[in-house]
Amino acid sequence: MLNRILCIFSAILTGIITFLYPYHISLVLLAILCIYLLYHKPVYFLYLSFILFPLEEVKYGGFSFSKYGGVLFLTAYIIFKIRSRERFLEIPSSIILTLSLFIAFTMFSLQLSYNLDYSAIGFIRLLIMAGFAIATADILSRTRDFKGVALSWFIPAIFWAALGVFQSKTGNTIASLGFDPNWETFIEIEDSLRASGPFSHPNYFALYLLVAFASGIYLSVFLKTKLKYIILLGLIVILAGIYYSMARSVFYGMAVFLVLWLYRKIWPLLLIGVIIGYTIIMTLDIDEAYSGEKPRGYSRVSRKAALISGFNMIKSNPIRGVGWLSFKDYYLKYSSAKSRLLRWGTIMGHNMFLETASESGIPALLSLIVLLGLIFHYSGKASFENWLWASLLAGILVFGLFNPLILKKTFWIPMALAIRSGLKKENNTYAFC
Repeated sequence: MLNRILCIFSAILTGIITFLYPYHISLVLLAILCIYLLYHKPVYFLYLSFILFPLEEVKYGGFSFSKYGGVLFLTAYIIFKIRSRERFLEIPSSIILTLSLFIAFTMFSLQLSYNLDYSAIGFIRLLIMAGFAIATADILSRTRDFKGVALSWFIPAIFWAALGVFQSKTGNTIASLGFDPNWETFIEIEDSLRASGPFSHPNYFALYLLVAFASGIYLSVFLKTKLKYIILLGLIVILAGIYYSMARSVFYGMAVFLVLWLYRKIWPLLLIGVIIGYTIIMTLDIDEAYSGEKPRGYSRVSRKAALISGFNMIKSNPIRGVGWLSFKDYYLKYSSAKSRLLRWGTIMGHNMFLETASESGIPALLSLIVLLGLIFHYSGKASFENWLWASLLAGILVFGLFNPLILKKTFWIPMALAIRSGLKKENNTYAFC
């Protein structure tokens, strides 16, 4: 019966895609391949989704792998679990409960949203990404190592990093190579271009490369192969892509990731250092940022302005916030008089924790912090090899201090890897540390 259901589902999906995009036969083949992998080898579908991840922000024939792929994956995951009669979730109930609370508090603030239709779509995306992360961690709990994950991130990233360097050095855009980005991809800095690959912003391109960098380290250190020199060459290309993205928040995150991975026991000092460093950065002010021209230092000043506005939102609406995904709509209302002088208005909170508290309330923020704390608690006793992925998540959270991240797969997938790192093998089964 389940085989017939999947075949019918695959046929309907293939027919819809063929009807909507008759000139993109590759999409039909991709849909068929996804259905096959989802049913027979779910972990291979994960690898495929990681490989195709950079294309999610590109309008390729109007098809969004992120949108349809996530729904496909969750549907097939549930069917797979029912068919196999295995335990439905191999993840600590405390993590599931805390994540559910976070989603519940977010939904509680949804009806306050300035644009309910837009926020509802964003909430559905949140549900899909959270489900994708939980299912990913559960499926990966049956693998013996992270080799497949690392390879599926690392190898494609070498190409995209090289393309990013090419962009920055030559000024050629992705559009000139046949792609159609959702919006302007490049930000000019001193007559050069920030590398952004197929992503909508250089910061998120650099964050994708950071995950690939961690994958490359995993392969070079823990994989027994004669191709280590090739892996090291790929790491150099990825580092070049990160450098030419000029994403300082990723530089900070990479530093925290490496230090925490190598010196696990100093995490309290590292946490204090991050808090002090962030406070110093946010207290600096540059008067010329309020002029008509976009000067150096504007990025930091605009983040400080968003921070002030966000704190005012929290003061006025501490329990339910101003509404899910409504920060940009209430920014001017709650901003300071000096912030309104900025000629380049901010449209986001530039801080995932600030946005969570201001849009969904302090309870949502607390549930998110507890969720992350539980993940680090479970992975705290992981081996040096597996601790790499929990350290990567810590570095990504540092990035989240300067950028929105709650609706990005570059947050949820590393979270899934960190959850998986908290599992250990015992007699061919996996038990929690």
